[in-house]
Amino acid sequence: MTDEPTAADVRRAYPDWTVYQGTDLRWRARLTNAKPPVPVVVGEDLADLLEEIQREISHADELTRQARQPDQNAPGR
Repeated sequence: MTDEPTAADVRRAYPDWTVYQGTDLRWRARLTNAKPPVPVVVGEDLADLLEEIQREISHADELTRQARQPDQNAPGR
């Protein structure tokens, strides 16, 4: 027997994300109050949704790190 996560588990793990099930029964999440709105992540089940949220967060973290690095090809370097 496996312990599948519940929607409440996902909401507790990621309180800044809105989690809901679509009419196609797939689970969706989006970052609440993000400006501009971020893409909705989709999972076949809640375990998959947890992975997709983490992937989206990791991707955003990587973009932030890259943006903070000085451009080595900029004039004057």
